[in-house]
Amino acid sequence: MISVENLSKAMAGTEIIKRITFSLRSHKITALLGMNGAGKTTTLHMLAAIMKPDAGRIVMHDTGRDARTEIGFLPQHPTFHGWMNACEYVTMAGELGGLPRKEAVKRAETVLVQTGLQESAEQRISEFSGGMKQRLGIAQAIIHRPRLLLLDEPMSALDPQGRKDIVLLLAELKKTTTILYSTHILHDAEQIADDILMMNKGEIAAFERLDKLMSGSSNRTFTVHTDVPLDDWGEHLRKRYPEWTIYVNETKAEIEGPSAESAMQAKVMESLIENQITVRSLTAGSQSLDTLFREVMEHV
Repeated sequence: MISVENLSKAMAGTEIIKRITFSLRSHKITALLGMNGAGKTTTLHMLAAIMKPDAGRIVMHDTGRDARTEIGFLPQHPTFHGWMNACEYVTMAGELGGLPRKEAVKRAETVLVQTGLQESAEQRISEFSGGMKQRLGIAQAIIHRPRLLLLDEPMSALDPQGRKDIVLLLAELKKTTTILYSTHILHDAEQIADDILMMNKGEIAAFERLDKLMSGSSNRTFTVHTDVPLDDWGEHLRKRYPEWTIYVNETKAEIEGPSAESAMQAKVMESLIENQITVRSLTAGSQSLDTLFREVMEHV
């Protein structure tokens, strides 16, 4: 649908994007993942034609008109005219996107319903919460029915219900639109993405179909929840089983290893008993996208 070939960008003498190449599959959702400073926002800005690359090219396939009219974009920190109401703002965005006035008004009603803002259509944007503004930003990005939708952290200001609503909306939109969105919420990406594009320091660290990426690991994972801090226990486990990867966050520990599930579970339980740690829950499963991401970042 769109291809990026050897794309590069430097700022203040520092190369931010380093000759990246990838192609997005049509009518699929690609999650763009990376640590802060990885180059995600710069990449999205170049795809949206907001920023010009220093080298390389971006090719939008199967289009006979200005590619910018076929792109919808939501920046990470959108700005709005606070004196306008939601319906006025989205209608204006539709007209700027090339829709006739009557069609823009009609489409504005539709997308405000899609984004859960129908009851706030006449409310001034200055009165909107952060989550409502995030929804409004998505509404303006989709009003002109773009073939390519670019979203920079579209769920960062949303509560859990709002994130769930937008995940469902993106799943519906991909029937007619190709979507690339950056996110730090890996759980949502695991639920909705078809493809995963990981960036690190301006380079592509991994680019693969999600199902293939997940099935490529033979590691097993265990998640332990307790009522006590697990830092000391985690360090003890690292020394005993150096082949395991262990992440501890206060009273939660995630343990990954190449051992068979039954053998790992027995060793984890044995250690918990030895250290007299009362367990609230112990769950087993395949490696999560979150742990895969951390693994990739540690080895690039």
